[in-house]
Amino acid sequence: MSSKRMSSSRVNPFRRWMPAAGMGAGLLLGGCPPQTGPEPDPAEAVFSLENKRQALGALLIAPGWGAPEIVTGGAQSIGWEDSAYVSRDGRTLSFMYLAADVLVWDAQTNLDPARFDDFRRGPDHGNDPPHTVRFYTTQIAADGTTSEPIPFPFAKPGRGECCGMLAGNGDWYYSATPPLPAYDLDIYRNDERLAFNTPLEEGDPHYDDATRTIYFDSGDRVGTPQPGKANIWMTQLADDGAWSTPILLAAPINRPEGDEVQPHIGPDGQLYFSSDREGGGTAIFASQRLGDNIWSEPRKVVGPPLDASAASGPLSVAGVGEPTLTDAGVLYVNVLFFDRATEAFDPDIVRLPPSSSFGQSRVSDPGGR
Repeated sequence: MSSKRMSSSRVNPFRRWMPAAGMGAGLLLGGCPPQTGPEPDPAEAVFSLENKRQALGALLIAPGWGAPEIVTGGAQSIGWEDSAYVSRDGRTLSFMYLAADVLVWDAQTNLDPARFDDFRRGPDHGNDPPHTVRFYTTQIAADGTTSEPIPFPFAKPGRGECCGMLAGNGDWYYSATPPLPAYDLDIYRNDERLAFNTPLEEGDPHYDDATRTIYFDSGDRVGTPQPGKANIWMTQLADDGAWSTPILLAAPINRPEGDEVQPHIGPDGQLYFSSDREGGGTAIFASQRLGDNIWSEPRKVVGPPLDASAASGPLSVAGVGEPTLTDAGVLYVNVLFFDRATEAFDPDIVRLPPSSSFGQSRVSDPGGR
């Protein structure tokens, strides 16, 4: 999920999951009743694996990728699993978790910590405090199921953590912020807050071992073309250990009128990222690096149907984000499911195996354009 702005003073990027075609309009106006955490939650039934698998059938998927599969086990529930990252060897899956429907909590209370218990949903993995996001790791078994999640190695009580990744040299890169109502999302390497951070927002870091470059997103750094709209930035590690001044990725990656977030350099060398550039909800795009900050035109990899009302079951797909790949070319993403009856949301981690030899050119949109 996007860099997670968890403050009422900023545009909450969880809302980037919201599609452009009217979905959730009543919710954002306070049109649905609050959930009650202690009682049995009807979301257990509507957000069943059967209903979610039916909704996945409407995904727009580029040629070269197989059928989507929901990741099951410890990394799947009716809580909020987000910010997925899979290790290159495909054995470890990391994700951010919060036991609530974040979008409903935000829409009805502006993420008020005092009201969090009204929106509790899903298992309690031990977030401390409970209303603060925490980053977890699980192990992926041979059959694809995931173990019970445990906090990632640099978890600390009293702060929010998300959007982590494990670099090839064993370093963890991730974002962290003080708990609500305080907010300052910064990028860390292990225990170190990196020097290029500002009092504003830096999130969703991805470290590319080959170029010693961190790609990240921000919607309010100085130089952002349109404040409130997130763009992808990059900074490079010099031989003396200093990070260069971050710069914006050039067009056609960034656009002033939209959100480009969640960068990931795949093992094929392409930049995968999330964008709302085609409407209908956030989707995954990929672009080939052609030179120093020179990029090919992004092509859609996977996204929601452009007409969400065409869904046949109780759920539809509101957005797809957080791309991450294994060396074998298995693509993991977060899919946001939407219950049209109650205007509730639930994201899950979904994998798409490659259906052809990975590394060949497969960045074409589902329409074949």
